[in-house]
Amino acid sequence: MALCEICGVKSSRYVCQKCGRRICESCVNIYSWICSECYSKTEPQIIEEHKGIELPVKLFIIGFVTIFIGMMLIAFGSLILGAKVSGGIVIFPFIPVPIVFGFGSEAILMIIIAMLLILMIITIIKTIKF
Repeated sequence: MALCEICGVKSSRYVCQKCGRRICESCVNIYSWICSECYSKTEPQIIEEHKGIELPVKLFIIGFVTIFIGMMLIAFGSLILGAKVSGGIVIFPFIPVPIVFGFGSEAILMIIIAMLLILMIITIIKTIKF
């Protein structure tokens, strides 16, 4: 058997895919099948990093903000125009802590319902074993 054309010590078992030299197992890069000299000459490939937020997450955030702004406009509009309407919004951005907005005569009822939801969610979380 012929000796390795790079180190000249071990017998060659491989052929470099780039330059065609016969090389031993110590001088071959087994991932690219090229010799150590050709491997050192190759430029490192730059891997593109994923920057920013992915499209579905962006759409979710835009939708959430749009709905939130719309609900706030409805609430403030009814307060400003003096309509005899009551209602509210319960948002769970961080479970089990809700954000509650209420207006009109039933705002207290909305807060009570939100508190009951908090207790119910905390009870469910404590019973679930992770």
